[in-house]
Amino acid sequence: NDAAFLLDGGVRLWEGKVSGSIEAGLGTSRLDVKNMARGERNTDVYRIQLGGRLIRDFPDRHLSTYLRGGIFYRFNSEDNLSVEPFSQDGGGLYIGTGVHWWFTEQYGIGPFIMLHRSLEKERLVETLVGLQLSVRFHGLNENRYGKRRNP
Repeated sequence: NDAAFLLDGGVRLWEGKVSGSIEAGLGTSRLDVKNMARGERNTDVYRIQLGGRLIRDFPDRHLSTYLRGGIFYRFNSEDNLSVEPFSQDGGGLYIGTGVHWWFTEQYGIGPFIMLHRSLEKERLVETLVGLQLSVRFHGLNENRYGKRRNP
């Protein structure tokens, strides 16, 4: 229910108007859990994820769009939290999409949406919607498509 924070990193496997990458990430969020017997409680949820992205660049508009997906493992900060499905640590699948507006060659900003679905019997689905700030470390001496910059 509160803000979520994600830190993702990736490596592009090939460059071009359409490219692919592998990614890994860490995330955390705080959930408000209501239990009739114990009242309201907060728990911190942590995620580790690994997957891939398919990226489409629109260089004339300084935009990129992407689709992403992979596997994740989530766990919470309380070992004795008994409100299902929050007490169950476990893995699952994630998918998402987003847009980057590159205001420089290395820095971008844009909206995203991600869905995490656990593979446990409770089938918890979490939706993350937000704004991302992005930094690219590739191509610092080259433009977006591998052409050498003038010195």
